Amino acid sequence: MPAAAPARAGSVPRAMSAGDEQPRRMTGRRGGWPAALALAALVGAATLLVPATLGYDAWAWTVWGRQLAHLDVDTTAGPSFKPLPVLALAPLSIFGDATPAVWMALMRAAAVVSLLLAYRLGARLAGPLAGAVAALSLALSADLYRTTLLGSAEPV
Repeated sequence: MPAAAPARAGSVPRAMSAGDEQPRRMTGRRGGWPAALALAALVGAATLLVPATLGYDAWAWTVWGRQLAHLDVDTTAGPSFKPLPVLALAPLSIFGDATPAVWMALMRAAAVVSLLLAYRLGARLAGPLAGAVAALSLALSADLYRTTLLGSAEPV
């Protein structure tokens, strides 16, 4: 929201309505994000107790990320190449055999963050009830869980 113009000499300042205050108040709160991200990371790690394995695409990204870390990428086999997951998985390859689990935990944490962001967007545009509807709608989407359980990058 742009800053208010400075008052001119002799002008009467415009009174702020209640509707003008809500967006400023909602964007002014910034302290909750570190806690929300920490909670999402804990939930992502805890969901590793749910049995699942990486899907075909995520396995290929893991292999290509490891190959990229060794500067020897061969994309002739596997699904279509998506550079962003591969670039993210290259530094994660330092975890060795734990790389798939780390990736799975990160994607599940990203799914939790996507629910928080859906709420925030809905609340910012139309109030807290709309935020709750947006988060609930995303939570009821079957694709969110399917892609998250397979370790796909869509939650990000």
